[in-house]
Amino acid sequence: MAKSLKDTFWILAKARTADFGFTAHCETMLLDFIRHGTQTLSSEGFAENKIKMQEAEANLRRFLDAMIREATRRGLSNLQESTFHAAKISLRPLWPFC
Repeated sequence: MAKSLKDTFWILAKARTADFGFTAHCETMLLDFIRHGTQTLSSEGFAENKIKMQEAEANLRRFLDAMIREATRRGLSNLQESTFHAAKISLRPLWPFC
């Protein structure tokens, strides 16, 4: 069975953040963020558009990298709600996620 777009993005997120863990609430927030992005891709008709998919993946990587930089700056060993919010504020708007 083929992976869903949400699953594909979640696998990317876990791989990109492999050196960090998530707090439970941050993981939920990130899953919701990814879910919103995949819904936007689908509703805008871009779920099968290779160029738009590459843009979405690049933007997800940018978001995750911003979370990691924030965690490192704060001396944290995991990704938390505060790192999620800092990344979101610094990158907004970030299509298709926010």
